[in-house]
Amino acid sequence: MFALALFGSVSRKTDDLHSDRDLLIVCNSKLRYELHNKYCEQGYSVSTMTGKQLACMNENGSLFIQHLKSEAQIFFDRDGELHKFLSNCELVPPTSLELQRCKATLQFIASCPDTLSLSAWKADFLYCISRDYLIKEIAKTNKLAFGLEDIAKVSMYQFGFKLEELDLLRQLRIAKTSYRSNEPISSDIRNTTSRWLDILNEKFSINLRGVPSFEVDSFINFTKDQKFNSNYERLRSMEGLYLIARAEGLIHPDHDRLIEHIVNPNLYGSSKACKIKQIETYLCDIRRLLHRRYIKEAILPHRFATLQLCS
Repeated sequence: MFALALFGSVSRKTDDLHSDRDLLIVCNSKLRYELHNKYCEQGYSVSTMTGKQLACMNENGSLFIQHLKSEAQIFFDRDGELHKFLSNCELVPPTSLELQRCKATLQFIASCPDTLSLSAWKADFLYCISRDYLIKEIAKTNKLAFGLEDIAKVSMYQFGFKLEELDLLRQLRIAKTSYRSNEPISSDIRNTTSRWLDILNEKFSINLRGVPSFEVDSFINFTKDQKFNSNYERLRSMEGLYLIARAEGLIHPDHDRLIEHIVNPNLYGSSKACKIKQIETYLCDIRRLLHRRYIKEAILPHRFATLQLCS
């Protein structure tokens, strides 16, 4: 299978200043890196997969497949294989186990350090998981919604959200964009994060209220023994630890390759099993770096782009 398709807000024509230009490339492994680099340089947020990976995701009931089926704009499809594949994919509602994993990750986020240096990272992480969780809760009722405004409309009707409550989720989305482009973050983002966690707890009884946040040094030690709910959670934890390290002026010897993992932290691409061992190695390395230095909160927020600045 060899195909290229736009998906997300660009394909829905609902994109704005805070939208990614999401592009799926389906190809064999030999072409993956060449095409990934080519389209990243053109400003796309690229996901690369093989036909076998898509088939496996479909067998496991991945909603990403339904996302593609409902709104992907396929602009190259050799032999029409992607179109044929998607036309035969039926919706499989999320299992209770999938929803529980999302809830567990939300609990994990609630416990992450509530510090200035990690506030933007935490808001970004929370937005991504919250959106994924709401998509799954909606799909549980055999409905599909992937765009934020569609999710908001269904959530108001289905779960009783108020307009002002969903505005908090929109603010987290703006913080995500600012974090990834190294733009100023609202000084109120920690309050926004806390309020949104309280609302999720109220609507879905996720047991988020009163979850104590780790101090930075405790968080470093906690990630050592944590049994992560997904490789996405593992990847975002590595990112958080590296933000702490960079705030201290520390840098990993394999900095460039480590950053390659961080700069594309999408939920689906990060699920690839081949990444797990490498990310675990990086986690151990960063913890060792941090244990050799005194940990303190940075004076200014260190954001996504800041990670890429070498000492």
